[in-house]
Amino acid sequence: MAPAQIINDNFSTLLKSLDTSNELLGKLRSVKFVKDRISIIQENETIDDKNNALLTALLDVPDDQQQSVMDGFIAALRSCGQEHVANIFRPESDKVPMSDQHRQKIVKQTDELCEFLDPENGILDKLVSLEIISPVDDSRIRKKVGFRNMVRELIDTILRKSDDAFQALINTLNENGQAHVSFILTEEGTDQALSGNAPMSHEHREILIKQTHELCKILNPENDLLSKLLSSGVITSIDNDRIRHKIGFDDKASELIYIVRRKSDDAFQAFIKTLNESGQSHVAFVITGEGTSRPLSEACRLKLKEKRDVMIRSIWSKSLMPTLISKGVFTLHDQQRIDGQQLSCDKSGMMLDLLARKSQAAFDCFIGTCQLRDHEHVVQELMGPEVAAKVEAKVNAGEVADVQRLEDEIRESMMQSFANDDTDVKQLVDRLAFNGISVSNVSDGSITVTLRCRDYKALELLQELYSDKKLDELFTEAFCPKFADKGLEGLCLLIPEEEFQRCMELKLMTPEHRDALESSEEWLIDMVIISDDLLDKLSLCELRKEAVKEAGTQEEQVKTLLDIVSRQPDSAFTQLISALDYTQQDKAALLLRIFGCLQSHHLTAEELKLMRKLELALAAQLRLRSAVRAPLLVNVGRAGSEP
Repeated sequence: MAPAQIINDNFSTLLKSLDTSNELLGKLRSVKFVKDRISIIQENETIDDKNNALLTALLDVPDDQQQSVMDGFIAALRSCGQEHVANIFRPESDKVPMSDQHRQKIVKQTDELCEFLDPENGILDKLVSLEIISPVDDSRIRKKVGFRNMVRELIDTILRKSDDAFQALINTLNENGQAHVSFILTEEGTDQALSGNAPMSHEHREILIKQTHELCKILNPENDLLSKLLSSGVITSIDNDRIRHKIGFDDKASELIYIVRRKSDDAFQAFIKTLNESGQSHVAFVITGEGTSRPLSEACRLKLKEKRDVMIRSIWSKSLMPTLISKGVFTLHDQQRIDGQQLSCDKSGMMLDLLARKSQAAFDCFIGTCQLRDHEHVVQELMGPEVAAKVEAKVNAGEVADVQRLEDEIRESMMQSFANDDTDVKQLVDRLAFNGISVSNVSDGSITVTLRCRDYKALELLQELYSDKKLDELFTEAFCPKFADKGLEGLCLLIPEEEFQRCMELKLMTPEHRDALESSEEWLIDMVIISDDLLDKLSLCELRKEAVKEAGTQEEQVKTLLDIVSRQPDSAFTQLISALDYTQQDKAALLLRIFGCLQSHHLTAEELKLMRKLELALAAQLRLRSAVRAPLLVNVGRAGSEP
């Protein structure tokens, strides 16, 4: 049969199977008639258009050149891996173009294939090694951005291959952990679906998609989760590397969720099971709505974010970690990540970042541990100052026989009303909220109400409400009507002055005092002598004292002490100066006083004179090293506030 007749009879098949690639066109440059038309063929944008242009050119070959042109064309096809196309003209093997049946299956399932097929997970490498696709095909596919575009390019490439490429694709998918994708193309029956080879159900995928934003905030891929998913076969080593190469918790979590969505349906349940086994049952709850563990509330997460900068400078992780690990708040893997940080602030920052991804129960346990391990100032900064108020009932003695019983009833009413946001306490709650105050607890026993203040400004407003008896009026208006017929005349709240003072003493170290400790460190390492007498005068737990003593050199001991003190309440700054005075380390005490004043820009004339005397003492004591720096200290004083 004449070549032109073969082209006309098989034009549709040729159009769908031929790949007029640059490689093929390069080979055709040796075919004289076609060579002159290559530039015109290349001007077309799509493969189909290039195919049409090439086939049209072949139809125009003069009769006397047809044999030589077709010989060159067929040879070029075979050398470019398009033997199935060459066989249309001159059969030499069993390679034939993709059958309509296989083509229809692929085309029909294109959208679903784009949702589940992972071309990079060993698939492309295997297809290249089997010579199903060429290295050029592989490069073209990999250049596409995003899985969906890559899969579309792979599908377009496979559709132009020989019919046996269909089965090769099926086999490759099965051998590379993507049997659920081959199921899309083969639909081999219910048994395979039940065995877990079916793609993830629409319902499960929609759950993961809907919860992606929340999951990215709470899921921790690093906490043994990836290693367990890898061991159980839910993800592959390539998936694992892809996730770990992402930067930051959010991006890693997002990548993991995206990868799981492309897996088989049984991967969904395996993912849930692994979350529960790796201490992330609160994450599983977000996906399934099942279980008792809840993620950290948005309000608490927001507080951690807002207070992060000041808290990382106030937490001393070494005193908290043993308890937090024993209580299951942090895992050993978490501890490794925290201890792996070099600086104290980085350790504290990592602790808070990990905590933000934990459950509400873990957060509550963290708060309790802080209170037990000398971090009450951290709790107060994060949650707000809390003041305990004892509530006394004023009764008509002639009408009330059992005051204790009445108080019990009032307490129960308070507990229920505040817990349920009853309308009878709305005015009280709104008035308190207006001033940044809320009722955080009503205690058993005698009536004790814990009032939480949003910040120290709110604490001052609470003190004003208490002093002006406005607090008594608000509580009386809220609860007296219920018990007026039982002889209740009013409620009186009692808050000792010590409660307000206690809260004020727990204020974090001021930036000025912390800067003073940091700025004076280089001087103090040559001046301060660490002794038991000095440490005993500081309000430090035994663990903190031991940390100072166990530091190797005097320089390290002083640095450790200053770091620990800077993470204490602000009163620790003055306490350190007093301890230095007590141990007769006058120069060090004076230096801290001066740096404290410099940072606050409050340097008196007398302090300036003392500072100049200190310069002479430092120059003599520290020789050249200190003598070089001493004038700088005086210059700062003169520039700052010399009278």
